[in-house]
Amino acid sequence: MAELKLPNGPQRTALQENLRAARSTETDHDPRWRVRIHLADNGAEIPPVWSLASIIADRAVRGIFNPEAPRVIALGLLSLLHPGRLLPLQADMHHACLAQLANMADLGDVQIVLPPPADDAAIVLHGAITAAHPQAIVTVIDFLAGLDGHPNTFFRRSQVWFPVLGGDASMDRLVAVEVSVSPNLKQDGNDEFLVQGLSRLDGDINQSFVTLLQKTRKLDPQPAGIWHTKIRFARGFQGRSCELALVLADRIARGREWPATGRLIASGCISDPDKGIVGDVEGCERKCELIRNSARKGDRVLLPVAWGQNMPPSFLGELLGNGASGILMEKLLP
Repeated sequence: MAELKLPNGPQRTALQENLRAARSTETDHDPRWRVRIHLADNGAEIPPVWSLASIIADRAVRGIFNPEAPRVIALGLLSLLHPGRLLPLQADMHHACLAQLANMADLGDVQIVLPPPADDAAIVLHGAITAAHPQAIVTVIDFLAGLDGHPNTFFRRSQVWFPVLGGDASMDRLVAVEVSVSPNLKQDGNDEFLVQGLSRLDGDINQSFVTLLQKTRKLDPQPAGIWHTKIRFARGFQGRSCELALVLADRIARGREWPATGRLIASGCISDPDKGIVGDVEGCERKCELIRNSARKGDRVLLPVAWGQNMPPSFLGELLGNGASGILMEKLLP
């Protein structure tokens, strides 16, 4: 998980949630960055006037946002319900901040980043800001993707690998399931799903994957109906051992889990999707052997807690020796 060096105090949790939500919209998030964030004394204000400014600072220091001027002033609030969408602050506070900016002396060469005006008063204040700072580059965006001139949306994918056993050990393989998500622009309250790569499987099996994700998504605070989701399996298989991998790929793509530095490898079913319980699957010893021989530096391995009694005693230690890590899971995190 990427480390955020944050100030202590009442704003710490809000700042952490804000930055992690923003990072979840990045197409290729690199979890190896260590970023230290400092806020001034007034950082405890709620709603946080620093929301968009902290995101821009985080992206600029990591080299994924290139400001168009030496200084950047930003005012806006990241929606934690709709991925990547920027909102104005509560009306009175937003108007007051815009007015303060409009009444400042000419700021010279500066980039000002704002969400679209939500009412007539904000439209007037936007015009006043432009007039007060004629050299400023005023950037108005309603999605974070607009910081780089991209369309007002984002697309993100995640791969998780799971072991599939063949007729004998020589045919055992790690197989990838890929989940990609983009905002559902219909906003009709219904998530859209498409399952690809399993043409030999019937519709009932494909629907079981959709139902699984619909149920496990209820465990986190994101509302229904905001995602268009594609599920793609690299090859066919039998059984339920892909379920944990599928759910983890979905959660990573939606920003609910952080990816591993290397690959994420998982085996297990979701025995109770409504509670996120991770259940046992067959083939513990052979699958552990396959994973041990395949794991490399940076890989993270997630397995059912029920395997703890059946896996080779040295299995987790050998993973560590290869630079990987292993965790036994009882349930999904909320």
